[in-house]
Amino acid sequence: MEYICGLTDHCTKRGRPLRWFSPTGLPIANRYYKSNTSTVEMKLRGVRVRYRVADGWSSDIVKRKARDSAPANFVHSRDAAHLIRSVNAAVREGITSVVCVHDCFGAIAPRSQRFQNIIRAELALMYVGGAVRYATSEEGLGIKGLAPPEEPRWRQPPSMSHNPLAQLRAWNADENYRPPPPQGSLDPTSVAYAEYTFR
Repeated sequence: MEYICGLTDHCTKRGRPLRWFSPTGLPIANRYYKSNTSTVEMKLRGVRVRYRVADGWSSDIVKRKARDSAPANFVHSRDAAHLIRSVNAAVREGITSVVCVHDCFGAIAPRSQRFQNIIRAELALMYVGGAVRYATSEEGLGIKGLAPPEEPRWRQPPSMSHNPLAQLRAWNADENYRPPPPQGSLDPTSVAYAEYTFR
């Protein structure tokens, strides 16, 4: 959280918002600009009334709001990408009766176990970068093999595909900006085999 806030400060000092691409390739900008306001006067039942109304945006960034919102917006964009990837992968396998509410996923009972497998594999895939061959129902659960990254280089540098903060830094600062904090030792592919995840 501190690192994302620091990158946001780095960007706003230069007059631009923090920007990134979600794992599905959607461009995102953490834009919080001051609104231009005008005072409108009118009469309401014979009484003069004044209202301040927004009338477009200025080029000035609301730095505090941009800083405070950046970590949550970054995480929510990754949650949304996980949802999109999971549903797209499910549809490719013929699972079309899907319900999604924020970060909750559901499928009809006969397809729920398979959908759960897809959800876990897509989450793992977001943090290792690359394509995956899913196990069929007969083969069991989990990722069966990873292929080279399928994302274009400008979106997802293969060397950073496993480190979202390194990606964020590459898109918003030069190599002189401080490196992201070290990652922990969790193997992202282990999520694909965590049978009791996403129940």
